[in-house]
Amino acid sequence: MQGIKKMMSRIALMGSFALAVFTQTAPAHGHVVLPSTVRAVRTPSKPVKVTPPIGISASGGTLTYLKSRHRDPVIVFEVKLSRAPGKTGVSVAYQTSGNNPTADSLFDNVNGEAIFHGTATKYKIYVPVTGTIGTTPGNFVLLQLSNPADGVITDGEGTYGLVTKAHKR
Repeated sequence: MQGIKKMMSRIALMGSFALAVFTQTAPAHGHVVLPSTVRAVRTPSKPVKVTPPIGISASGGTLTYLKSRHRDPVIVFEVKLSRAPGKTGVSVAYQTSGNNPTADSLFDNVNGEAIFHGTATKYKIYVPVTGTIGTTPGNFVLLQLSNPADGVITDGEGTYGLVTKAHKR
């Protein structure tokens, strides 16, 4: 069987093995055709490190007073990352709104972009309170996250229930 040539016709990768299919053919002047042979060949493989995406979440708001002479009430929301972004940075857009017109009249809507660099994993959003909160139960301030860059939104909404007592100034 001199002159028989083995030609590799296909290689299919299957996990850490390569499946090599060899087709054996006789020389052009011969009449013998041998069937194909299949061999599993171990290929060296390095484990691929897959880094999960950075998670972005919004927390519920808390009411606090700024340290100013007027002691203005503000609702503070916090946007958190699951880990520090490093050199690449992460950003997410945010917007606040009320769950009804009465709630909308009690605070200033804010919107913008939270940008994280280096080791930063928290970003605070301040929502100024403009009315007397608590006159009507069932009013909420909603913080919504959207348009993440280099991260994935895992919890895209934070809420703060406008309490049932009026706040002292």
